[in-house]
Amino acid sequence: MQNCSAENTLESGIQALGMPLGQTWWTSQSAFDDIKSLCSDRPLATGLICVSVLECSGRRFRLTKPICIQESYEQGIWSRRFDLLGILAYGQSKEEAMEAFCEEFACCWEQIACEQDDNLTVDAQDLKRRLRDLVKGGAELLE
Repeated sequence: MQNCSAENTLESGIQALGMPLGQTWWTSQSAFDDIKSLCSDRPLATGLICVSVLECSGRRFRLTKPICIQESYEQGIWSRRFDLLGILAYGQSKEEAMEAFCEEFACCWEQIACEQDDNLTVDAQDLKRRLRDLVKGGAELLE
């Protein structure tokens, strides 16, 4: 399931300048530069990707409820962020960013959720609880 919205896109820049969409409006380079400057210091696209299963590193994580991962694109780099677990991952494509996100999730599972409480700080124990609450029955091995 994917639910995306777009903000700070070229279209929103056109609308911000009061230019009609669908018409020939680029009569000068300066008009294009004005639109480009509106978007240059902000993500060109942002949205949410909602997932209920993550697969990576030969494991499948079935989630107790779908999570919505923040997606953004800025200066040629895609990112995926999930604040509840403190995961932030990057890639040069959407696929690479999602793969990096899944790897980070799997690493958190392995290093935190599978660790004994005595070996974890109070903050890490809280993260472990959130991970365990989020994943149904632990990680499944993929065949």
